[in-house]
Amino acid sequence: MTNENSGRTAGQNDQKIQLAISVKKCVSDNASYTLVPIKDKTKFKKEPTLMQRERHLKATRFIKALKPLLFITYRYTNEKLSYYSCAMRHILHWISGNPPNMVIDYSKILVASGPRFNTEKATAKPVGETILFKWHNDLIPKEYATDKAILVAYCEALSKCIFTAMGPPRSVCNAKLDVSAFRGQAVHTWLSFITADGMLVSDSIYTGKLIMDS
Repeated sequence: MTNENSGRTAGQNDQKIQLAISVKKCVSDNASYTLVPIKDKTKFKKEPTLMQRERHLKATRFIKALKPLLFITYRYTNEKLSYYSCAMRHILHWISGNPPNMVIDYSKILVASGPRFNTEKATAKPVGETILFKWHNDLIPKEYATDKAILVAYCEALSKCIFTAMGPPRSVCNAKLDVSAFRGQAVHTWLSFITADGMLVSDSIYTGKLIMDS
C-alpha cells in the first residue's frame, strides 16, 4: 500500500524521500518512451539571483565601513534583531539599479536609528580638511542640551567612514570633523545625537554630499 500524501511506502517512514531525476516521455506514435532528465527548478529558486547577490554585496561593503558606528547607533533599535541585521534590512531597501551599476540612495539612509529627537535643520560644508556641521536647537528641552553630536562622513570610493560618536554637546550648535584622509574625494555626511550615557540615539539627518578640497 502506498501513502500518496508522503510519497513513502508504508513501513519505510524512516527513509529519506528520493526525488525523481528523470521522467518517461513518449517519442513516437507507437508509444515508445525515453527517459528525460528533470531540470531541478527548486534548486535555482533557493539560490540568490545575481541581482540579490549584488545588492547584498553593495550593502555589506557599506555596513563593514560603518560597523564600529552602527554598533553604537543601531544596537538598541530592535531587541529581537542584531544591529547588523537591522542595518542590513534598512540599507537593502534603498539600493536600486542593475549590476554592475547599483547605487545606494544615501539621502534616505539612516546611519543612526532611535527615538531621540534630532533637529529641524542641519547643514554641513567643507572647511579645509574638516567638515563643519551646524544645527538649530529650537524648541529643544533643557535636558537635551547635554546630548553629544554624532558626526559622520563616508567616502564610497575608498569604502571608508570617519565619525565621532561623542562630539560636542548639542547646545554648541556646531562641530568640526577632521576628514583629511578624504582629501579630493566625494563624501556623504550625516548628523545625529546621542545621550551622554549612550542609551538613546536620534535618527540621523543626511547633511549632503560634499567634495573635499584636494
